[in-house]
Amino acid sequence: MNHIITFMVKESNTEDENEILRKVEGIILDKLLAAKNAGTLSLNYQEITEQISSAHPEDIDTALENLIAQALIHSPDGENYYITNDGINEHSKRKSEGTLF
Repeated sequence: MNHIITFMVKESNTEDENEILRKVEGIILDKLLAAKNAGTLSLNYQEITEQISSAHPEDIDTALENLIAQALIHSPDGENYYITNDGINEHSKRKSEGTLF
């Protein structure tokens, strides 16, 4: 029975981690869209991390990697990030679903 409880705790932690990452992704999408709408095509890594000070740096890095893997954001040089058209669509979808962050 201890094994079942341990597994359930690990599964719960994974769900919490996924929820945190999804929120960080939403914040990043929101910040990049706001920058684009303000006429700034990209934000650099430092600007993103400063704007998401409540998240752990590892979570920000993982969220950025996830967003790039999904082609929602792009970084031609690994330092500057911009939102793609798919990212704008995803932002709208998450916002309308209430799951942006």
